[in-house]
Amino acid sequence: MQFNEKLKELRLKKGISQTALAEKIFVSRSAVAKWENGLGLPSDDSLNQLAEFFGVEPSELLSDPTMETVIVTKNSTISKQKLWIISISVFAVIAAIVLIALCSYFATRSTTPIVSRYMIFETEKELDIDGLNSYTDDEISTDCIFSNSRTFEIKQSVGAIRLPKLLVKTVTNGVVSYETVDSSSVIFTCSENISLKYEKDKEYGNSLYVNVLPTDYYAVEFCEWANIKYGDLLISIKVFRNHIAVESVTVGFSDNSSEIGLTKSKVLSCNIKPYDANYTKFAYTIDSIIRPNGEKYDGNLTDYAYIDNHYLTTTKNIEIGSVINLFAVTDYDNIKSNVFTVTVTRVDVERITLTLPNTASHIFLGESQPLTFNIYPDNASFNVLEEQAIITLLTPELATLEQTESGWLLTASNNKNRVGEKIEIKVEMPEGATQVFYWTISKIQIESLMLINLDTGEELNEVTYINRNGTLRLIGIVTPENATYDKISYNIFVDMPNFGRYVQISDDGILTVSDNAPLDMEIFISVTAGTFRGNSYKIIVKQA
Repeated sequence: MQFNEKLKELRLKKGISQTALAEKIFVSRSAVAKWENGLGLPSDDSLNQLAEFFGVEPSELLSDPTMETVIVTKNSTISKQKLWIISISVFAVIAAIVLIALCSYFATRSTTPIVSRYMIFETEKELDIDGLNSYTDDEISTDCIFSNSRTFEIKQSVGAIRLPKLLVKTVTNGVVSYETVDSSSVIFTCSENISLKYEKDKEYGNSLYVNVLPTDYYAVEFCEWANIKYGDLLISIKVFRNHIAVESVTVGFSDNSSEIGLTKSKVLSCNIKPYDANYTKFAYTIDSIIRPNGEKYDGNLTDYAYIDNHYLTTTKNIEIGSVINLFAVTDYDNIKSNVFTVTVTRVDVERITLTLPNTASHIFLGESQPLTFNIYPDNASFNVLEEQAIITLLTPELATLEQTESGWLLTASNNKNRVGEKIEIKVEMPEGATQVFYWTISKIQIESLMLINLDTGEELNEVTYINRNGTLRLIGIVTPENATYDKISYNIFVDMPNFGRYVQISDDGILTVSDNAPLDMEIFISVTAGTFRGNSYKIIVKQA
């Protein structure tokens, strides 16, 4: 059975017409009729599409390609002979019919116009539609000006391509006219991986955009058909891409360095060329870790360093100065990158703090306060390795510094002459950094000052009575008890001249009234400690 017989048999089994079959494989109905009449053979592309449509192998359709060609040639020859005989036979009839038609035309002055309509791209204006072919591979690129064709084969990487404007070409009795396609009436038939739309462009006017969006962006292979339909007019676009092999893979850090701090994470960068190469994913691998002394780490390397989601992270178990060797491999082409060598370094100390409670910049005379020592950042190698700093008191004449179970304790001198002087403490880090901290010795301020009656042990009343020739023992009490001052002074005042011959007070607070002091004399007494002045009290003289 020859090709034309197989084709007809398969079509009839499918129960479809020549027109329907032609639409399925994007050829004209006349082409299918020519094949079934044994007057021609399909192109390789059409043969593959026929085989795919009927679910058979191309070789099953053409069982003997050489014999098929001979038969087609023979049929064509016979057909031509028959056509020649028939042509001569009917020539006279045709001539007569034409003569009658002309006579009828001139007699009636009326005719039925012969109209052909095609949807075309603007670049196809001057072409014979029946002579249009598919693009060649060399004619397709992202920014190309498309040559004339009915079926576009767009070979490129994933992205968008601008196609020429769509027009409707009408040929009426040989007269050609064009109309612009109404974009709102265009129907696009395509898979979810392709989108078609019209967009206005200032320079080009309405342009058709093909946007290729495969579900898997890195799909190794991709081929889809899209149809553009306007009424009963159709143009098909074939979009596909071939596998683009990975040529090289380069691994490094995104900051272009080759160092990583202890217990730090850094982003790895994988540069794959060419940029549009097809691959699904790539994987990082730590090849080896070398100690500073040149020996390899044994066992599970993730105990020392690991890669997760493009981040390389070191653990506290790895030695500073160790070298990590890693690489990346693409899964599809199995292309291995360079070996990227990373050196593990210390995470430097950015800030040291040595503070008293409430971060005060002073310490009171004779006061003891705990010191808090901190290193920033938290992941500084000093903290990770639990190293010790050397803390030294530089001014032992002003304070004492002792280390306790809970930390360091600083005690300021209680020598009043040291008020205003600065205590200095030096901190030396293992990596050689040194910093000196200062605290000023300040005196403790007096909060209150009162007079106490030593006989009663209570604060002196606002008004107190004393007999002539009487004595009152007083003492000034300072709050807080450790407040800083030189001495307490007692002061009296009487609103009369020469009151000193009637009343006196000693430096130690003993008030004495003479036996000739005026009755009802009012004595005002106050106490001061340094510059702090306490309340004033009233004492009235009465008869014994």
